[in-house]
Amino acid sequence: MLRAFKDFREHLHEAHEHRRELKEIDALGDRALDEIGLSRSQLREIVETPDAVAARMTAMARRHGLDPEAIEQNRQDYAHLLDTCAHCHATGQCAAYLADQTRGTAAAGFCPNHADYLALQENSGA
Repeated sequence: MLRAFKDFREHLHEAHEHRRELKEIDALGDRALDEIGLSRSQLREIVETPDAVAARMTAMARRHGLDPEAIEQNRQDYAHLLDTCAHCHATGQCAAYLADQTRGTAAAGFCPNHADYLALQENSGA
C-alpha cells in the first residue's frame, strides 16, 4: 500500500513538472525558439514523450557507439530520433536486443533509427 502511494505521489509530481514545462514552452518568444533551434511543436513533443522512450533511444545510441549527450547537442537530430523512437512498433525487439549485450549493431536492423545511428557514427568518426 505504501509503495502504491509513493508511485501515485511520483506520478503527480511528474504531471506537475510536465505542465510547468509546457507552460514555459508556450511562453517562449520567437527569438528564444530560434536560439534553441526547434519549433514550439517540436519542443512540446519532446516534453510529452515518455521517459522510457528517451531511455530506450539513449541506450540504442550507446549500442551504436554514439554519445547520447553529443546527439542531444544537435537538437534537430535529437528531435528526429526521439520522434521516430516514440512511434516505433518494435519495442519488444528493441528490449530484447538491448538486454542481450552479445548482439552487435548489425542485429539492430529492425530499429527505424538504425540507418540514422550508423550515419551519425560515420560522421562522428567513431
